[in-house]
Amino acid sequence: HSNSTSNANTDTILEDVVFVLSGFQNLSDPISGRQGFSLGAQYRPDWTSDATHLICALANTPKFNKVKGKGIIVTKEWLLDCKKAGKRLSERKYRLDKI
Repeated sequence: HSNSTSNANTDTILEDVVFVLSGFQNLSDPISGRQGFSLGAQYRPDWTSDATHLICALANTPKFNKVKGKGIIVTKEWLLDCKKAGKRLSERKYRLDKI
């Protein structure tokens, strides 16, 4: 059995996710920006009405405080672990806004 089929489907596992980054130097951060795109997510430079997730390097950034209560705030590890698992994982253990 080939695992190429499971890998081929990872480019759409986050297709309903619209993410914003906070606390990273720039979108070319190899871990955050590219991982989100490679899983089918869309990027916004700032929080918009269609944004769903804030990928945050640390809590209490200006964007964190703006988004708190409006969207899901998670660490970049959520993106990494979704990629590794080949599926969308629950955000629960990655949330920064519940600490």
